Amino acid sequence: MNMNIENEIDLEEVYDNKCYYKFHDQHRVYKDKWCKAFTFNKDDTKLVMGYNQIIRVYQINKGELKYVQSILGHNFDVNCLQWLNNSNQIISGGHDRKFLFWPINLISKSKFIIKLVVHHLPITCLIKNSQENLLISGSMDQTINFLELNLQNQVWKCSQVLKEHNDTIFALSLSQDENQLISCGYDNLILVLQKSSSQWIVKQKIFTSVHGYRLCFITDYLFTFQPYNKEEMWIYDNRNSLSQFIMTKSIHAKSDCQDFGTLFPHQFFPKKAMLLAKHGHYIHLIKMQDSEDFKIQQSINYRDQCIYGQLSNNGEYLVSWDNKSNLIKIRKYVEQ
Repeated sequence: MNMNIENEIDLEEVYDNKCYYKFHDQHRVYKDKWCKAFTFNKDDTKLVMGYNQIIRVYQINKGELKYVQSILGHNFDVNCLQWLNNSNQIISGGHDRKFLFWPINLISKSKFIIKLVVHHLPITCLIKNSQENLLISGSMDQTINFLELNLQNQVWKCSQVLKEHNDTIFALSLSQDENQLISCGYDNLILVLQKSSSQWIVKQKIFTSVHGYRLCFITDYLFTFQPYNKEEMWIYDNRNSLSQFIMTKSIHAKSDCQDFGTLFPHQFFPKKAMLLAKHGHYIHLIKMQDSEDFKIQQSINYRDQCIYGQLSNNGEYLVSWDNKSNLIKIRKYVEQ
């Protein structure tokens, strides 16, 4: 069933009304403030977001946001956020090239304990592994940096720097077994890296006709790639005689504009087999079927390409901000 929901905020198309993200709450943002990065703690009771160069902390209770405080340590916009649950720290990566580590117990005093500068230009993407002892970042300086945590002295150290891209790196994604890493950039290159002992080596270079801002592993043998200025998403599969990733199918996805918006990475939620994908004016919720076909389950049209968002860890909430409405919007997953 195709159900159109038009309200004062967005136009939504729900293709399966048995389960979708329903509008729940909203919060006004101050004029000229942009919210580009979000992260939840492990049990989804706290939400942290970038607010230009400020970091804002919220409590979450049944989908309702309660403002706690603001902290400041960056000179320019916060582009990336990660929550390290094992050590109860927030990591922020900024347009000012800095990584800042904020212990939760010191946030009330607006204190960070670590400042790292490993990139020469703004940080554009940041991911972590499941054990939270490896951070991988990409930048406008064309490098991928690997930061490893020494468990004995709890010190982060740069263990490897990869320079294979020839332009800005936009996105990174680890496979489910965390032995493969993919990246894409402005240079029309998808890089496939393989973990070998303590180093990452280039396994494959995929040259594309256009650059892309987003990609995401779905399984160890499937990943998605969003090509620039095309109303489609490409699926790559390596189950072939050469064990090389090749494009095997394309999914139609509305955009309604030339999408110049970076950040806001693809996010796959395995328990619901759901992919969150920003594309132009839209956020698409895309379901992977048992047959490994992909079906758009819900499309939210913000009528503006400046959109940023994140799914909560349990997949129950979708938080987003867009420049047109200047609202933080909370949607709740419902099943009927």
